[in-house]
Amino acid sequence: MQCLNSSQSLAWFNLFEPISKKERERALFCSRLLSHSLKSESFREQIFGDVYLSLDEVDLALSSYNRAFTALLQENNVYGLLVITNKIVNLKQPCKNYIESANSKIDKKNRSHMLFFNEIIKKEKSLTI
Repeated sequence: MQCLNSSQSLAWFNLFEPISKKERERALFCSRLLSHSLKSESFREQIFGDVYLSLDEVDLALSSYNRAFTALLQENNVYGLLVITNKIVNLKQPCKNYIESANSKIDKKNRSHMLFFNEIIKKEKSLTI
């Protein structure tokens, strides 16, 4: 895990303020600035998705989450795949392909992954009923 230096901590705080005030351009500027310090493409895309979602721009959030999911598949980051899939399910979006892709990467012996995955499946099934 990477430790944050003081300028990165300040950047996170500076991102919170425009988001809380729904100042779109300033929030996107702060998130772009912060993204330069992040090494993981998937995490950058997830942050952008979260920013768009907080600004009630669901379509843009879904696009960012999709890019994050693709990057996470390449990184073999199972927990990240589950987190993004959960976000998409919470947005009440169809996600069969996300679930199938995440399922192919899960270590079935990892209890926490399986519990999280099963909760996502339950949520997804409740959407289709």
